[in-house]
Amino acid sequence: MLTILSPAGIRALTTPEAVQAFILNGEAGHSDALETSGAGVRLQSLIDRASDVIESYCGRRFGEETVQEVMRFDRPTGSLLLARWPLVSIVSLQVNGTSLPVERVEADPQSGILYRLSDHDKLICWPAGRVSVVYKAGYCLPHQSALTEGENAPPLPDVIEHAALILVRIMASELYRDPQVQSEEIPQISATRYFPHPYGLPPQVQDMLSRFRVPSVG
Repeated sequence: MLTILSPAGIRALTTPEAVQAFILNGEAGHSDALETSGAGVRLQSLIDRASDVIESYCGRRFGEETVQEVMRFDRPTGSLLLARWPLVSIVSLQVNGTSLPVERVEADPQSGILYRLSDHDKLICWPAGRVSVVYKAGYCLPHQSALTEGENAPPLPDVIEHAALILVRIMASELYRDPQVQSEEIPQISATRYFPHPYGLPPQVQDMLSRFRVPSVG
């Protein structure tokens, strides 16, 4: 069970400035869509929608947040896998109601795997029962680069922001054309085909995000 104790205020995976630069360097016509829609509220709305789509596809949030995760085990286990990563810091730990010093834990920040250490720094199993971990995890998002919040978190990988930029460009182009149209047909010359879902993730974006998805269970 995961409880968000300190949610990220803004979860946008890119910035309006980055979108403008990306689209102006892209195909002709996209910049016109942004001009007619405005570079303020509408553009931020497209960024927020693209970010939501990516979070939903990956099954996770990317911005740094403080969470409490409770896990229950019916037998001892050698390691714990946190639901959020990268791990920034562990705030507190409880094992079957007893506090465990954070120094008695060895962590792999990138994967979110926790190992328990004995008083002599030897690896030991986590016992059966209830384990509660309060921790900070996630990335420093692009808009946070000049802020104090998230300063200890690693920066958002460029590939995730690039995926968001591609989605925003697709959404901006759909402001002035049928979002279902993939290509058009003139009899005996060309064919019209349609995307199965509006704003669906193109294969290129799916490939970019594949290693950031939460693994399916079951």
